[in-house]
Amino acid sequence: MLYEIKLKATSPWLGDIRRGKDKIRRFQRGHTADILAFDLPRLQWSFKEACEALHLNHVNTKVIRMEEGFVAPKLVSYRRRYNHQKKKEQQEDFFEAIREGTHLTMQVLVTQAPPDTHDHLIPPDQNELEQIFRFIGKMLGLSPWGGHFGYGRFEVLELKAV
Repeated sequence: MLYEIKLKATSPWLGDIRRGKDKIRRFQRGHTADILAFDLPRLQWSFKEACEALHLNHVNTKVIRMEEGFVAPKLVSYRRRYNHQKKKEQQEDFFEAIREGTHLTMQVLVTQAPPDTHDHLIPPDQNELEQIFRFIGKMLGLSPWGGHFGYGRFEVLELKAV
């Protein structure tokens, strides 16, 4: 089943890749420069963590597939200031970012398990898939950098079958 999901960023999403002498951490790109690529292992980890937390132990998270990436309407520069515990002074990092409040639309494919799979897990239905994304948006985020600092959070505006 193919779904379209519409999200609204509730905190900035920050890039995590440094290239050369560039001091700005940028998003990983897909097959074209306008596609922001997903960290697929982290994405799969997020699906698994959400299912465990929501007691959806019957759901096969391996059948939830995202596009290679997505197009962000606009990227901005983000300066993160923080106090370094060892250096006892304020530090700052610069990131390519998706601004809080940005609306994003993505495709999600939920497949059946391959025929040679012998486990008892089943694909999530639409309600379960929405629960999974709502949990990720509230608790884990999808920011390549800093999910544990509260970046990359979002709310699900709509999940519909296509």
